[in-house]
Amino acid sequence: MKALIACSLTLFMSIFYTPVSAQLVDYYVNIKTWDVYGGGTDNHIEMEIFGDKGQTGRFYVVGSSERDMLEGFSVRKSDVGKITKIMLDVDGQLADKWSVEFVTVTKNSTDRENRNSEDGFYEFSLKKDLDYDPVYFTPTYSKDPRLQLKPDGSLVINKTYYTKVNFGHNPHATADQGVMQYSETWQFVESVSLSSTEETTVGAAVTASYESPESVYGKFGVSATASWQDMVSKTRTTSQETMRSSTYDWSYVAPANTSVFKKIVFEIPYGYQVYTDGIHKRILRKLNSQVVPSGLDQFLFIPKIVNGQVVPILWSEIENEWLQFVDPKVKTDIERQFRNTWLANAWVVIENKPQPTPPTPTPVTDIVNGYNVNKVIYTGSDKGSFEQTGPGEWAEYKAGSRTVHAIFTEQNRDEWSVYLLKNDGARIQIDLHKKQMFYNNNFLFNISSAQAD
Repeated sequence: MKALIACSLTLFMSIFYTPVSAQLVDYYVNIKTWDVYGGGTDNHIEMEIFGDKGQTGRFYVVGSSERDMLEGFSVRKSDVGKITKIMLDVDGQLADKWSVEFVTVTKNSTDRENRNSEDGFYEFSLKKDLDYDPVYFTPTYSKDPRLQLKPDGSLVINKTYYTKVNFGHNPHATADQGVMQYSETWQFVESVSLSSTEETTVGAAVTASYESPESVYGKFGVSATASWQDMVSKTRTTSQETMRSSTYDWSYVAPANTSVFKKIVFEIPYGYQVYTDGIHKRILRKLNSQVVPSGLDQFLFIPKIVNGQVVPILWSEIENEWLQFVDPKVKTDIERQFRNTWLANAWVVIENKPQPTPPTPTPVTDIVNGYNVNKVIYTGSDKGSFEQTGPGEWAEYKAGSRTVHAIFTEQNRDEWSVYLLKNDGARIQIDLHKKQMFYNNNFLFNISSAQAD
């Protein structure tokens, strides 16, 4: 009868003390009564488990609690997270104290103790006589639960961009002829990488730097590394391990006695997902192995002819917009073999020398182009506008605000684009042909509208 009453009380107290709104988990508790004279007790014993996410509420210890007895039982209670302490309390209805040797708690187990549990194991070595007041104990040994990774936000599919420029020269005085007559092939394997910092705000996936997961694991600590390794391994399993090739034909027929730069922007699709283990947060990116041209080829001809006249080109424009994407050996050849000839013929000029006034482009009053645009509205991961505020000056405004978010200096314009420079060195291209904006040659925003006064 006493055992039946104790069992009924245990069931009642278990239901009574468990918060109904909490997530429930199973705890397997092992309790060893100390093998000392008078160690056992006939009193009821209450227990409570505390952790970094809360406490279970009190529940009765199940078992006889007799001298040298090891009793194991399971209870289903609130998930307290990482266990930080337990409480034991002998109820004192009888003048019968209790001596306890040790207690172990295994999380997410209903039938056995497991010292290697990935959900957490905690040992309390006590060897203590307990009277009739609650006593609290901290673990003498613990194997904390493995941190679980969870998605933070939704999967995003995007593209990264790779810019390449080639150079050719037609020395023939009167005839057009082919230059850059070759094809280039790239070979890639899909790659999985982690962002190197905790920055995961809107737009961070574009500007973040990425590392191989193996070089990032050490920053997470032992309790989290295994979870990140599992997630990366699963992502790699879905990647295509076979090598894929992409080929592009650079061939072009250049006018007589003309040098030509040819620029192509390649896009590489990728998907990224932000994950968190509750402590660390990273962007997990899977880069596709497919490389395809994006948009139209861009050209720069030297000499540049507009309306039958030579228009001098700034050497800084050639350096910033073209040479930085050329193979280093080709760049050296251009600087040694062509630059001085271009300067001598006034086809290219240095900024601090007097420059001939270029011909005014034929005005087009009903078309917004790179020469007359003074405001664009952008959308995408953020919304706002870029507006010309004065000669050579632009400002960025966020949607719904007239507070200047950033200031830019205009560097150059062509038929379809405006090139801006921020004081920290960041470069912005407003491309009206693609209706897109680029940040350091990487896609930034879509352009929803543009205007010119």
